[in-house]
Amino acid sequence: MSAPEPTIEPARPLLATTWAELRRRKVVRVAIGYVIVAWVALQVAEVTLAPLGAPGWVMTWAVLAAILGLPVALVLAWYFDATSHGIERTPGARTGAARLFVVGVTLLTVAGVGYWLAQVYEPRAVAPSAPASTAAKNSVAVLPFDDMSANHDQGWLADGIAEELLDRLARIDGLRVAARTSSFAFRGRADDVRAIGEALDVALLLEGSVRKAGGRIRVTAQLIDASDGFHLWSETYERGDEDIFALQDEVTAAIAAQLEKQVGELGRLDAPTGAAASADDARSLELYLEARGQWRKRTPASLERARVLFEQALAASPDFVRANAGLADTYLLQVDYGMLAPNQAAQLAEPYAVKAVTLDPQSGEAWATLGLLRMSVGQLDAARRSLEQAIELDPRYEMAPMWLAGVYGRQGKFDEQRRVLEQALALNPLEPVINGNLAQTLAATGRHDEAVVLLERVLAVTPDDDLLLRTLATTELQAGRLDRGVRAAARAHAIDASAPANVEVHGDALVLLEEFVLAERVLAPL
Repeated sequence: MSAPEPTIEPARPLLATTWAELRRRKVVRVAIGYVIVAWVALQVAEVTLAPLGAPGWVMTWAVLAAILGLPVALVLAWYFDATSHGIERTPGARTGAARLFVVGVTLLTVAGVGYWLAQVYEPRAVAPSAPASTAAKNSVAVLPFDDMSANHDQGWLADGIAEELLDRLARIDGLRVAARTSSFAFRGRADDVRAIGEALDVALLLEGSVRKAGGRIRVTAQLIDASDGFHLWSETYERGDEDIFALQDEVTAAIAAQLEKQVGELGRLDAPTGAAASADDARSLELYLEARGQWRKRTPASLERARVLFEQALAASPDFVRANAGLADTYLLQVDYGMLAPNQAAQLAEPYAVKAVTLDPQSGEAWATLGLLRMSVGQLDAARRSLEQAIELDPRYEMAPMWLAGVYGRQGKFDEQRRVLEQALALNPLEPVINGNLAQTLAATGRHDEAVVLLERVLAVTPDDDLLLRTLATTELQAGRLDRGVRAAARAHAIDASAPANVEVHGDALVLLEEFVLAERVLAPL
C-alpha cells in the first residue's frame, strides 16, 4: 500500500496574510491604543499649556511628536511583544512576503507623513513666535458682553452697557476704537482672539459679562492682548440697578486707566454726552438701550418693538435726546418695510426729530435724524446741510455719512455717493447697511463683481444677514447670474419670511427663471 501524497495547502492572498500577521503581532491593538492615548494627552496639553504661560510653539511640537511617534510605535510592536517574562522579540512571520509588504507600507507612510509635515509646518508653525501685529497699539475693540443672568434674558442690557462703554472710550483723544457693528459681528463665533484682532485691526480687545439679579448689576470687564490672547487685566464691579450711570462711569474710568498703562498717555475722559447725559432715570436708559438694539436688527418685528420701547423711555424721560432721535429714526425706517406710508412716517417723526435738535444742538445723532427726515420728504439740499452738520459734530456716527450718500444718490451724484459711503465704511467696516448700499452703488455703475466681493467679505463674518443676502441676490440677478441670485434670495427669504423685501426679491428671482408657479406661491403673502 503506497503512502498518501502530502497535502499542499493553497496559498493565502497577500493582504489576508498581512492582516493576520498584523493581528498576531498586536500591531493593530497598539495603533488603536496609541491614537487614544495621544488624543487624550493633546487635549490635556491644550487646556493646560496656555494658562501655564507656555509659548505657542510648545503645542506645535507636541502635535508633531504625537504624529511622528505613531510609526515608531508600530515598528516596535512589529518586532517586540510584552509577555509575562518581559519584553521579548516576536517570533518571525511564516511568510516573508507579508513582512516585506508591511515594512514597505510603513516606510512609505513615514515618508509621506514627513513630507506633508515639512510642507505644512516648516514655514510657520515651528517658529518660536508669531509675526508682530501691524495694528496700532492705541487701538481697541469692545466685543459684545455676555449675559450671565440666571434666565439669560438681559442680553439687551449686556449689549447696551458694552455699547455705552464703547461710546465713552471712543471720545478719549488718542484712542482708536473699532465701531460697534464691526466688533459685535463676532458675537457667538468661536474665532481665536488673534483672528478677531486681525480682522478688526486692533491691538487690544475688551470683553466682559453682565449679571442682573436682586436689584443689582454686576459687570466684569477684561482687557486682552489680541496678539497672543493673554489677559492683561480683569475686574468686577457691582452696584444697585438704580446706579447704572455711576457703574458705567466707574468701569469706563478703570478701563481708561488700564489702557493708559498699555498704550501711554491718553487724552481726557470727557463727561458723557450721549444716552446717560440726557436720561432722567436708569429705567429710561435701559429702555433706550434695548430699543436701539432692536432698531439695528431692521426687521418689521424689531422695528415695531423698538417703537414701543422708545415711547416707554420718553414717557419716563420726555427730554431724552437720543430717545427722541431714535423714535423718529424708527418711524422713518418703517417705510422701507411697508409698515408706514412715507407721508405718514414723516408726520409721526417730525416732532421728535425737531425736539432732539432743539434740546441738544450739539448732538450729531440728532442732526443726522433731522437730515434723514428731510431726505424722506424730498428736501434734498436741506437734508445735505443737516447731515454735513451731523458729521462735523460727531465724525464717528456712521449713519450720517450713510444717509448723506442717499441724498447724493437721489441727486444723481454717484461719484459723491460712493465717496461718502467709503467714508462711512472706514468708520464701520462690517456694518451690513453701509456695505449693502455701497454694493448697490457699485452695481448701478456696472461694477457687479466688485459689489459681490464686498458683500461676500462681510457675509463671511455674518452669514445670516438677510439684508446682505438680499443685496447679493439683486446684484447677481443684475449681472445675469440667475442661479446664484435665486440661491441668495432664497436664503434671505428663509432667514426672515416676514420682511416684504425678502419676499419680493425671492419672487422676482423666480420669475426671471420662469418658475411662475413657485413665484406665485412665494409672492402670495404680498
